[in-house]
Amino acid sequence: MRFVFACLIAVFVLFSNLHAVLAGNLGLPDVSEGQIQEAEGKIVPVRFLPGEPLYFAILAKEFVNKIFQPSSAKRAEFDLVLSGKRLKEAYLLVLRGDTVAASSTLDRYSQQITKMTDSLQKARSQNQEVVPAVDGMAQNMQNHEILFSAILKKTKDTKSAAGLEPAFPNALKSFVKAIFMINTIKPGVKDRFKTATASAQLKKTVPVEETDTDTPLLSPGVKPRRIIY
Repeated sequence: MRFVFACLIAVFVLFSNLHAVLAGNLGLPDVSEGQIQEAEGKIVPVRFLPGEPLYFAILAKEFVNKIFQPSSAKRAEFDLVLSGKRLKEAYLLVLRGDTVAASSTLDRYSQQITKMTDSLQKARSQNQEVVPAVDGMAQNMQNHEILFSAILKKTKDTKSAAGLEPAFPNALKSFVKAIFMINTIKPGVKDRFKTATASAQLKKTVPVEETDTDTPLLSPGVKPRRIIY
């Protein structure tokens, strides 16, 4: 009985500290309601949310539009637009109190922003011009960072925080990985993001054998490549 009671206490402490751990270790900024509304407004409108009758029609339209993107570089930009849309959907679902659907949508965000980096890498390998687009992509991603903070801010209670595990930290790690990837194209971009700055700082305090990556939030094997213009 004592063991069960101790476990319950441990679980409560874990999830009640989720916000402090994520916001602190991953460097999420403290954002105001005005910043949240501004970031939300800059991301493409969301007409239907996951679970609503016409949502799959929206996904089908996005799929067709992506097929007709003329190059890998354009597909990367389109994937970034879609990833922002997925994150906005997750935020709106959190506002509804539907953390189950929000968690699934955050998983789709991770997949979408990974597709963005893959398309960008492919564009570089094909010697497509990607540098001019990176600055605009970085500006869009700053809105992502604000929405990540907004999601965390709107899930302050233990139950809601637990509902976003592990999708939220995984999505945030995919986001930071994407930042470091575009930083290899345009050095200095990562300095605009508190999450990337926190990741770089964490790398300095964690032994190399424990990270085995360029940053503690990157997947093994991700190495900056020489840029070919």
